[in-house]
Order: sequence, then structure tokens, then C-alpha cells
Amino acid sequence: MAEQVGRYQTQEVLGSGGQAVVWRAVNQDDDSEIALKVMHTGASNEPKMVNELRNEAETLKTFDHPNIVRVLEFNTDLDADKAFIAMELVPNVLSKEELPLS
Repeated sequence: MAEQVGRYQTQEVLGSGGQAVVWRAVNQDDDSEIALKVMHTGASNEPKMVNELRNEAETLKTFDHPNIVRVLEFNTDLDADKAFIAMELVPNVLSKEELPLS
């Protein structure tokens, strides 16, 4: 289900795991498409988990390489009770559901 997280409107799920979901999202400030990694609500309530996500964002920000996505921001949406990382959206990347099995 699409939702507003910070200044981003989620569009479609690109992938998910035990602690977070990655969405295709739109920045409401400039209509740009981004990838938004949003922690599940339960994980967002755990300071240790939020710190791990913050550390992930800070570490990724130190890299400047064409094969590593650029982190735009780490933030928390107190209204939605969500911690998130906004990242550049890499065009034409296949999800694991679209990859060939052989």
C-alpha cells in the first residue's frame, strides 16, 4: 500500500527483507523518482536498529563509485514512525522476481 514517508510518496515495492522494504518513490519537492529503504515499524522503534540503518547510510555516503548507489538522506518520519534512507533510483535494474532462474 502506497504511503507518505517524509517528503516521499511511495509507489511500488522493489524488494523487502526482515527489517525494511525498498520502494520506488517520488520526492514531493521536485517530482524526482528515488529508491526509499523504509524500516518496518517494529524495527523503527528499536534504537539499535535505527542506528544500524543510520550507520549504513553514513557508510554509503563515503563512497563515490558508479556501481554504488548514491545516498540522498537518512531521516526519520516521526508522524509515520519510520526510519528511512533515500537513495538514487538505478534505472532498468531487474528485481529478483524478474531474473532468469537458469
